[in-house]
Amino acid sequence: MNAKGARTLSDTSNAIYNRTQFDDVIEKIISVAKKGELELTINGFLRGDVKTRFENMGYTIKSDSHRNESSTTISW
Repeated sequence: MNAKGARTLSDTSNAIYNRTQFDDVIEKIISVAKKGELELTINGFLRGDVKTRFENMGYTIKSDSHRNESSTTISW
């Protein structure tokens, strides 16, 4: 595989991962919003593009790390 092919494969994989992460978080937001909650905390971090997309949609994103454990809180 040449460098261009590797870059294309990497870009495609990143796009798929970002879309999957976004879709998964949207499902979780819908679930907790239906319960009357105003925020969602998930394990780990949102990828940069995904975080930016949520911020552009009006969500507040806060990331935290404690003792090698990371979490992200999304509020609305």
